Amino acid sequence: MDTMLQMLAFNQEGTIREVGTKTLKKLTEFDYSRGNFRDLENIVRNACRQAVRDGRKYLVEKDVTSSFQ
Repeated sequence: MDTMLQMLAFNQEGTIREVGTKTLKKLTEFDYSRGNFRDLENIVRNACRQAVRDGRKYLVEKDVTSSFQ
């Protein structure tokens, strides 16, 4: 997670600096068996975009749950 947040592909301007505890818990509960790491990459990328749109420098649970389907 730390590595992804340091990459421009996920966190374009280094805006996101923190990940909430509930957010991390939700990410560990997701079933990655279908696409494993690619699923996590997509979830984190979308979560960062959502947090930036909302004007936050941290990820919250709703940022990642919108990607779970």
